[in-house]
Amino acid sequence: MPMHRTNLLILRGRAAFRPISTAAQLLLLFGGIRALGADRRNAPLSSTNNCHRSLAHDNAGDADRNMMTSRVAGRDATSAASAMSEDASSRRRRRRASAAFMGAAVGDAAAQTSHWNYDRGSFHDALHEAGRYEDPAFFVRNSFYAVPVGGMSCYGDQMMEVARHIARFDSNSVSGRAGREEDGGGGGSVGLSSDDGLAALVDRFEAAFGPSGPYGPWPIPPDSPKPDLPIPGPWRHGSIKGFLNNLSEGERSVPRCGSDDSQFDAIARIVPVVCAFAGHPLLLRHCETAVRLTQNSDLAVAYARLAARVLEACILGTEDGAVGAIRRALADEGGRTVAVEDDGMRSICRNGHHH
Repeated sequence: MPMHRTNLLILRGRAAFRPISTAAQLLLLFGGIRALGADRRNAPLSSTNNCHRSLAHDNAGDADRNMMTSRVAGRDATSAASAMSEDASSRRRRRRASAAFMGAAVGDAAAQTSHWNYDRGSFHDALHEAGRYEDPAFFVRNSFYAVPVGGMSCYGDQMMEVARHIARFDSNSVSGRAGREEDGGGGGSVGLSSDDGLAALVDRFEAAFGPSGPYGPWPIPPDSPKPDLPIPGPWRHGSIKGFLNNLSEGERSVPRCGSDDSQFDAIARIVPVVCAFAGHPLLLRHCETAVRLTQNSDLAVAYARLAARVLEACILGTEDGAVGAIRRALADEGGRTVAVEDDGMRSICRNGHHH
C-alpha cells in the first residue's frame, strides 16, 4: 500500500481526536520530530501515551482514561491498515507519521498553558518556585488568554482543522484516492487541490475561527474597550484576522483569501499535510496550499517548505535526526530557502548541533 494512503488512514483517526483538554504553541514541528524517537522496537507512541494519561489523570475516571489511551494508541485508526500487507519499511514509516502527528498535538497542548512568556527570567523563577523547572509541560502561566488545560492554541486548532479536512476529503472517496489529473493523480489530495475541496477548506476555517465559533466576535468594533488580560477563551492570530477580513471583502478563493503574514502559523498547518503525504511528489504543492489559505506570503511558504522537508525526512527515515534532516532540507531547497532563513538555521547546519 502506498505510504501516503496508509498515512491517510492514520490521519483520519487522529483528526477525530481532540487532545484531552490543554493547548499551546511551539513544539508543533519539533514536538513531532521528538516523538519520532519513540519509534523503536516498542510501541511508537508510548511517551505520548504517558503524557496524555498524566494530563487526564485529575479529570477523568478509569473508563475515560482507558478510552483516551485507546484513542491515542490509534487502534481504531490503524486497525484496517495493520491488517493489510505492508513491508517492514512501510509499517515503520506509518508509525513515524502517526507519532509525528501525535507529537505535534501533544507539543501544542504542553506549551499552550505557558504561551508567550517573553520574560524568560521571570518564567524560569516561577518554574523553580513551583518545582517544575525540569517538567514545564502543562505549567499554567499564560497571561494572554485562558484556555482549559487540554485545549488547543490557535496554532494547534489550525493544525487540527487541516487534519480533519484532509481526513474528510482524502480518506473515504474514490475520487480522493485518484487526485486531479492535472495534478498528476496518484493519490494527490482532492481536499487541497479541487475546487470543491478548497472551497470547503475556506468554509471550515471561517466556521472554526470566525465570529460564530469559540474565538468570538469579529470584527471587533473600533470603539470597543481594550479587554483585560488574560482574555477568556482562545486568542485569534493575526493571519486569521487577515483571512477573515479578506473573506468579508469577497475574497473566498485560495490564495486570494490569505493575509500578508509570515508567522509560525504556516508551519503549524503543514504538519498534518506532511504526515499524510510524506514521500508523495505533490507534498510541497499541498503544503503551499495549506499555507496560502491564510498566509499569502512567499516568505511563509519558504519557511513551510523547509519545515516540511525536515519533517518528511524524519518520517521517511532518510535521516536519523533533526540536524541531518535540516541539512537535507537545505540541500533539497537548493539554497532558495536559505536566502530567507536566519543565520541561526545555517549555524545549526554548519556546526552540527542545535543552539
